[in-house]
Amino acid sequence: MKIRIIFIMAALLSIQVLSYGQEEQTKKIAILETVDREGSVSYGIKLMLRSSLSYAITNTPGYEGYDRVDLESIVGEQSFQRTGMVSDEQIKKLGEMTGAAYILVAEAAKVDATHIFITAKILNVETARLEATANVQTLTEAKEIEEGCKELAAMLLGSAAADRSSASTGQKEEQSWSGPTLNELLAQQIELRRQRQEARQQRAAERAEAKSQADSIRRQEKDAFNAYVSSIDDAREIPEGIYPGMKYRQYRKFYKASDYVRMQGDRYSPAAGGICSFFIPGLGQMVNGDVGRGFVFFGTAVGGSILSSVGISILDNAMSNSEAIPGVVLTMAGLVTVLGTEIWSIVDGVRHAKIKNMYMRDIRRYSSIDIRLNPYVASTVDISGQGLTPAVGLSLNITF
Repeated sequence: MKIRIIFIMAALLSIQVLSYGQEEQTKKIAILETVDREGSVSYGIKLMLRSSLSYAITNTPGYEGYDRVDLESIVGEQSFQRTGMVSDEQIKKLGEMTGAAYILVAEAAKVDATHIFITAKILNVETARLEATANVQTLTEAKEIEEGCKELAAMLLGSAAADRSSASTGQKEEQSWSGPTLNELLAQQIELRRQRQEARQQRAAERAEAKSQADSIRRQEKDAFNAYVSSIDDAREIPEGIYPGMKYRQYRKFYKASDYVRMQGDRYSPAAGGICSFFIPGLGQMVNGDVGRGFVFFGTAVGGSILSSVGISILDNAMSNSEAIPGVVLTMAGLVTVLGTEIWSIVDGVRHAKIKNMYMRDIRRYSSIDIRLNPYVASTVDISGQGLTPAVGLSLNITF
């Protein structure tokens, strides 16, 4: 019986020794929050980095990653979040509160839209000595971050990581990372952005220059066209029989609207004449300065409307088909009159402006004096103070 008890106690003691030895062999590493000095790395990426580093370290034989560390509540200040610097006292305090033998400090920086640069260092809690350092560059995708953290953990926790000195640490870092440093990568990105900005500015300047050249070419073409038309117009002989002060019905037989070419300095617009007559028959002629001709078209259209209204009234009061016939005739005649006047007013508005412009060009060439006699309707104030007195007369304009 005593032998059995002794055997059991020996077995329990051996189990405790083995478990103690395993605990001694497993080294805890407290993983602090990832530092981002520029604020360019999102919180999600920093969380993935911390979690992936913890997973990679925990899956490394002899190490256990510990990432549930709130630096603000332990240290009581925000300086580490900005600079990533940890004092010797802070390192020891972190070790006491977490039971960790080492502290892992990781820093991330954004290289471009799809790449980040990660550098990490391991500090000994007891001695506050830098045990290992390494860096990697990876994509911002979750799978790539996980692979990059595995590579980083492998470089940090190599077989000789716990015993190597500062000199051997520098040599190991140089062997494990042959690429550019973080500062060099950032400098490359700044230079790349500067080159892109210069390229954009150069393209904007080229577009502005091309637009300026195109505008200049258009002006030259317009001037050349005007000069060509002017030369043709100057070479054209003035029709015999025209003189200043002629009425439209007198000089229109000397010109063809189809020969008209728009020139700079023409007073009347054919387009405006046609559009105004489209809305109100005769308005285009009035805009072109021929009020009497405009009233003729307007009066004809009004007469057609009245005729159509009378016809419609007869149709409403007709008791038989024979009484309705005059109403139908009057209604159709009125509608045809209004529609025909509308169409002819639009055509005449355009033609009137063209012929009038051609006539005025020839008059300017024929004589340097432009005489205009226009009717007007106005009102004057009565001297006795009894109100306004209407006044009708003619205005005479002479231009030298």
